[in-house]
Amino acid sequence: MATPYSRGRSFEYRTMTRLRDVGFYCMRSPQSKGIVDVIAVHMGTVLFVQCKMAPWHGIKEWNEFFDLSKKHGAIPVYVTRNEKGKMQFFEVIDKKERYVRKEVTKPLVLSSFNALGTLDLFECPGDEL
Repeated sequence: MATPYSRGRSFEYRTMTRLRDVGFYCMRSPQSKGIVDVIAVHMGTVLFVQCKMAPWHGIKEWNEFFDLSKKHGAIPVYVTRNEKGKMQFFEVIDKKERYVRKEVTKPLVLSSFNALGTLDLFECPGDEL
């Protein structure tokens, strides 16, 4: 029987496979010991990735992840599953605040790389990688 840890690890590996498919070099933080589950790098573009199989509600962890990503010039990315179990990628665009409802993510597709080698991220509601 699969444990929560093994299901989470499997989800992280599937995330890394998707990122590698579009050219990223990926490193995983084992056993969820850090704020970042996966670091992905491609031609100067750095993604800090947090993988969650269920909705992510923790304000403190969310804000630490956002701040760490910005401090190091990385794009903060939250990966989860939709209602049908399909993997979805979101860019984290803001901190969470208690009792304040606002958009803190925007859906994204890892699309293509421009001539400078940087990742073109764009909104694409309902679409996946």
